[in-house]
Amino acid sequence: MPVATLSESRDPIIGKWRVEPAVSTGTDSCTVTFSAGSGGNSGRVSPFACHQVSGLGGLHGFADVNKWARDGDTITLSGIAQPGIGTVYLSRNGSARRASGVVDDGIRFTLVRQ
Repeated sequence: MPVATLSESRDPIIGKWRVEPAVSTGTDSCTVTFSAGSGGNSGRVSPFACHQVSGLGGLHGFADVNKWARDGDTITLSGIAQPGIGTVYLSRNGSARRASGVVDDGIRFTLVRQ
């Protein structure tokens, strides 16, 4: 049985993650699902209730994210008509359970694999 090449393998960002603000006084979090698009180096992002979490920027923070694209170990997050509103750092070859990122206005967050 042939081994999948890097371009054929599933990107480690794909799946469901919990989003936690890097700076917070509470235990609030929300969930986000990253799904693959054609080609495997980009896709859709579906945040759920992230606008309600203190420390994630409200309606114009992490909740605006709806697309992702990979360039090396950096994943660029974009919104509708808002390219490049954030980044996540996650190795293509890794199987990390956590990843750090930032969206516009310096809003830092941590993704935790669910």
